[in-house]
Formats: sequence, structure tokens, C-alpha cells
Amino acid sequence: MSKRGETRLAVYEYIYNRLSEGGSSPTVRDVCAALHLKSTFTAHLHIENLRAEGYITFDDNLQRTIRLTDKIQIGRASCRER
Repeated sequence: MSKRGETRLAVYEYIYNRLSEGGSSPTVRDVCAALHLKSTFTAHLHIENLRAEGYITFDDNLQRTIRLTDKIQIGRASCRER
């Protein structure tokens, strides 16, 4: 798996774990801090890629509204393959 794929998987797993533990939706800065990413732009790109692929969704009009889709809950391994 490429470094980009590993990072995207780590972003997904962080979001998955945070939401499944009943926590609030993470911010881009939360993702950066948890994964030791230096750039919020990089974290944002990974989040946007997960959204474009249908793994997560969020309401553009509200902050901190990342939600897991059925695709992500069922196809967690497929995220790992990309």
C-alpha cells in the first residue's frame, strides 16, 4: 500500500474510532494532531477523498458533522485496499 493509502486509512480509522466511541465528529486539526500531520491541507484532502469515495458524508452547512456511511461500515477492508 502506498504511503498516501496508509495515511488515508489512518484518517478513516481515526474518524471511525472517534465516532464509534460516541465522541464528537473530529475537526481537521484533530485529525492532524492525532496522526501527527503537519498540514491541515493534507488532512483535509484525505477527508475529501474519503467523502468523494462515499466512505463518509457531512453537512456542508454545519461544522463537525462527519458521519460514516453504510459503505464504510460494511466495506472497511475495501478502504484499506485503495
